[in-house]
Parts: sequence; structure tokens; C-alpha cells
Amino acid sequence: MISTPRIFGDGVAARSTIGHIGILLCRDGDAYDIALFRSVGRSFWGWLRTAAAEFGLEFVTTS
Repeated sequence: MISTPRIFGDGVAARSTIGHIGILLCRDGDAYDIALFRSVGRSFWGWLRTAAAEFGLEFVTTS
């Protein structure tokens, strides 16, 4: 888990930047939702897949 529930509890949201892209990060139980502008979605997805590849992370999409 990224952080303890006490700091970033269920249902909490935070704005940040990742790879120079503005995002909204929301915690939903043990999952995290990332919201961003559609115009940068393809660039962000490519960055995320590349960055996560060395850790063997699995992505689950809902659409």
C-alpha cells in the first residue's frame, strides 16, 4: 500500500502531478483511481506502463 489509511483514508482524494501531468488521486478501499484530462490520457498511460514494468504490476481497466 502507498500510505497508511490514517494518512490517506478510504474515500480521500488529493491533487498532484505525475510525470508533469496534473492528476486527481482517489482511494477506494485497496484500490486507487487516477483522474486526468482525456487529452493527456494516452501519454500518461504510456508513462505509467513503462514506470511500472520493472515492478511487475498488473493493471485492471474498467472501460
